[in-house]
Amino acid sequence: MEIEKAFVLWHSLLDHKNIAKLNNVLIGSLLGDCHLQFSPRQSWIDFHTLPRIGTTRFRFGQKTSQKTYVDYVYGLTHSLCTLVQKPRSENDGNFYSFYSSYLEELTRYHEVWYRYDFMDSTKNTKSFVKCLPLSLEKILVDPISLFLWYLDDGSLRTDCNAARFASQCFSYEEHELLRAVLRKNFLLDTVINKSGFSAYGGIQRYSLSVPAKSFPRFLDLIHVYRTQVPTMVYKFKRPRND
Repeated sequence: MEIEKAFVLWHSLLDHKNIAKLNNVLIGSLLGDCHLQFSPRQSWIDFHTLPRIGTTRFRFGQKTSQKTYVDYVYGLTHSLCTLVQKPRSENDGNFYSFYSSYLEELTRYHEVWYRYDFMDSTKNTKSFVKCLPLSLEKILVDPISLFLWYLDDGSLRTDCNAARFASQCFSYEEHELLRAVLRKNFLLDTVINKSGFSAYGGIQRYSLSVPAKSFPRFLDLIHVYRTQVPTMVYKFKRPRND
């Protein structure tokens, strides 16, 4: 099932407008630090096999000082969280987060956003690793996705009117895909930068930046949303304090 059709079974709960809104919110959050947790229906299965059989929930959180931001995302995704607790503090009050319900529909997202091929040498186990969907051009189409991604992983440069995304979890090839999609769908030019090396394996990491010539275009794209999370305005103007 394609990701853009993930919620077609929910007609009794959501109309088409809300389905599209959820897709756009989840896509923007998954580009950032939002995490999907898959719960298989059986204990012993081949995780490489698709479709994955089981349910999935998403977790969204930030440091407690960004409580307003977390509550904002919770409000956008509340229809997925009706059977679980509201956002709450954890880690001795230093972190503020929420989980969605475990849903089969979210497993469709897990299938296209996560691959199962990473070896953890310290534990001799494998785990799921986030990756960009090959269908990114079809699904990354709404500026609210860019807005949420920037609130999560974006920062304003201190030396010029430009920005960068902390997208080091993606490969160089995935950054090329991101650049192409942003250019085609939003007429937004970006630049791939080297961004240090991974602690495990010394792999070259990369990040994406919005240069000064493109930053006004980026701000225009997300302008309608910028006042919706007042505590995050520091992301858009200097001086920056994070």
